[in-house]
Amino acid sequence: MPSTEIQADRNGQEQWHPDAQRGEAESLAREIGARSAAAETNAATAQEVSAVVTEQNAAMNSVATSSQQLAQVAERLKTSLRYFEIS
Repeated sequence: MPSTEIQADRNGQEQWHPDAQRGEAESLAREIGARSAAAETNAATAQEVSAVVTEQNAAMNSVATSSQQLAQVAERLKTSLRYFEIS
């Protein structure tokens, strides 16, 4: 007669049917699929955010350039207005 441990192991194996294993494997596969989909969504979102940040940086550079040009125009205007000063 097998020992109590061996009998308990055999009983445990009998309770763990192939259908139960299949169900657990399918559940695990679904969970992995869901996490994979979430990771792909996160990656796509990160790429979109990166593109938006790049566009914003370009816009800020354009604003900075425009500001410098406006300052130059203001300085020229200030110089030009000196000719029209009334004393």
